[in-house]
Amino acid sequence: MIHERTLILELDFALGEIVYAKVDSEKVRGMVTAIYVGQIGVYYCVIWEGGDERRHYAMELTTEFVPHYEAEES
Repeated sequence: MIHERTLILELDFALGEIVYAKVDSEKVRGMVTAIYVGQIGVYYCVIWEGGDERRHYAMELTTEFVPHYEAEES
């Protein structure tokens, strides 16, 4: 017996989309190459300039580069 199930996900990034790491102080572009759905959530495989491919959760990525600024001491 075959059971069909439908899963509808709202994704933060699409395959082929250009992204940046939120914690990176340098403007290094990456491209989403795969999207995985697992028991603990959705994660994105990103290939970074230089050929390094890593997995990231959506909270670690952004579509716009925002340089990290240290808080000024008062």
